[in-house]
Amino acid sequence: MNKQELKTISTALRFLLSNLDEEVIDTLQDNGGFIKEEGIEGLIKKIEEREEMPEGTIPFELIDQTDTESVNGFVRINPCGIAISILGHNSVNKYQDSNCVAYLEKYDNKLGIRVYDDAKIDEPTHNINLAGAKN
Repeated sequence: MNKQELKTISTALRFLLSNLDEEVIDTLQDNGGFIKEEGIEGLIKKIEEREEMPEGTIPFELIDQTDTESVNGFVRINPCGIAISILGHNSVNKYQDSNCVAYLEKYDNKLGIRVYDDAKIDEPTHNINLAGAKN
């Protein structure tokens, strides 16, 4: 789905939620796995999070196995590398998405990962050479 379709769905669900009576809402929440656990508001939130994802990306959710918190992000694959971005994590890196926290690339005939863990610094804070991981 594209962003406009996602926006239309979330708007329709908000309208539906504001106009349904409690009995219908209870019925919807009692059916289906996600709706039963997260409710309609949870479904709307998931759709709205997808709207934030740039076109051409692969979304993901990381679930903390020791907690109920999770984070959402996306992966962008391009010919030069793979960018991993986390929503809510900002970077001033002018070469990647504004949420990019790590970038896997082959540059100067070396495979490596650039890590951006300081939102105030344009350059990566860590450069990891993966030569030692090669078989």
